[in-house]
Amino acid sequence: MSRGKVMVNNRSEQKLAALVVFHTPSLPEPQDLQLSRAVINVAGPEHGLGANGDVDLPTSPFDFWMLGCRFEGDDAGYAMSNISSMPFKEFAISDGDRIEFEIREAGLPGHYPVDVKLNGDYSATAKLVNAKELVVLELVEVLLGVIGGI
Repeated sequence: MSRGKVMVNNRSEQKLAALVVFHTPSLPEPQDLQLSRAVINVAGPEHGLGANGDVDLPTSPFDFWMLGCRFEGDDAGYAMSNISSMPFKEFAISDGDRIEFEIREAGLPGHYPVDVKLNGDYSATAKLVNAKELVVLELVEVLLGVIGGI
């Protein structure tokens, strides 16, 4: 099985209180969002600027990423979404690759741009928004439950 690295860097002014990242080789289902399957699962002030982890990459042409977090002093749960407001980002990586999600300063209140980088080079954009604004409610509810449990 191939392996990759995952990094989340928080460049916003808000410190992270909790962060969880999931990876699936196909469209995420609620049962995929178990803390035991998280690539990154951290909480506390020592992780306010981000975290990193390793990921097993099954043989699949797809990689789906779900990122959820809470910020210090903010009760809302946030989730990364794609352009269609689905609570995941599809971005394929290969053996030995490093994917980085860089959370930037909010352009609008509660809307944080996320730069997706592959091996250090900018590759795509996503957004981090209040999870209640996203489309797939069942996935969002499970993700909010996981963030709340960290």
